[in-house]
Amino acid sequence: MHDGSAMSALRRYQTLTLLADGRVFMANGTRGNTAVSSTEIFNPGSNVWTAGASLSVVRRSGAAVRLND
Repeated sequence: MHDGSAMSALRRYQTLTLLADGRVFMANGTRGNTAVSSTEIFNPGSNVWTAGASLSVVRRSGAAVRLND
């Protein structure tokens, strides 16, 4: 059983970045042998995944770091 929404694109080899407000930004990764261009943001307070912008350059794997504004 699961509460909340599911990710729209299951993937592996993704990056997860903890944002300053506590949400988690997910990008990159693969589904099978295909690179995924979508991004998603998880809100642990509401247990909901929200679609983000598509990546302009698709990567199978990568690295991510949060920058200060």
